[in-house]
Amino acid sequence: MRLPSGEGTFLVRSNEPSAGSRAGIRPCSRRTIDRCVQSPGRVVFRWNKSFEMDVHRRMAHLMPAHGPTIDRMNAMFYDLKDVFHKQYYVHPEFRGSVSIKYVLPALVPNLQYKELSIHGGAQASDAWWTIVSSSNSDERDMIAKDLKEYCGLDTYAMYAIWKHLDEISQREDGETLTPLLKAA
Repeated sequence: MRLPSGEGTFLVRSNEPSAGSRAGIRPCSRRTIDRCVQSPGRVVFRWNKSFEMDVHRRMAHLMPAHGPTIDRMNAMFYDLKDVFHKQYYVHPEFRGSVSIKYVLPALVPNLQYKELSIHGGAQASDAWWTIVSSSNSDERDMIAKDLKEYCGLDTYAMYAIWKHLDEISQREDGETLTPLLKAA
């Protein structure tokens, strides 16, 4: 999925889990990613870039034919968490944390994880393994729905946080974050 977020930047969402499919990467998602990484000057927002890049390196090891595409995608990553980790932006509601679970509701109060069935990354990982290992299709369907909601919020959260930061930067000095991301 591509979400416009300013000239030259976009957000890529990983393939959605499917209760009926146990495949890791679907061909349509791979083609979409291949097209996106061919365009220079693009940015893929991530939260905790080092974790994501490690997962991608392991994927490349398992699927060597896709290694170059995965490497190009990793090179496009911008870790949005760094803005908060480096304390360029602090807020009392972060409670000293740079977790997206604290940052998101502080900056965009109408978006919160607490109302979802899946609340965090470890729980999401466990849910994914249940989907790929369970023989109960009703269980897989329910978990896939919950995981889709969680992953959807995780993806949209990065866009919403970036949008909030971009609006602040426009108010303060008339610039936007887009040129800064291109330079990063």
